Amino acid sequence: MREDDLLFEHLEMMAPGTQLYEGLESILKAKTGALIVIGDTPEVLALVNGGFHIDSEMHPGALYELAKM
Repeated sequence: MREDDLLFEHLEMMAPGTQLYEGLESILKAKTGALIVIGDTPEVLALVNGGFHIDSEMHPGALYELAKM
């Protein structure tokens, strides 16, 4: 996969109207902030220490509630 294709794939995940966009929008409006890591490749997992590994369906409200923790 080319870098451009990968970039567009990630941008599509955060496009207006998507659940991820709605969740991020709620976090921004509440000014709570969050560090969100999307991915579970060995390279990503090598960078992550602690936090929550959530293997469930994404819902904007759940993302916002998790960011408040």
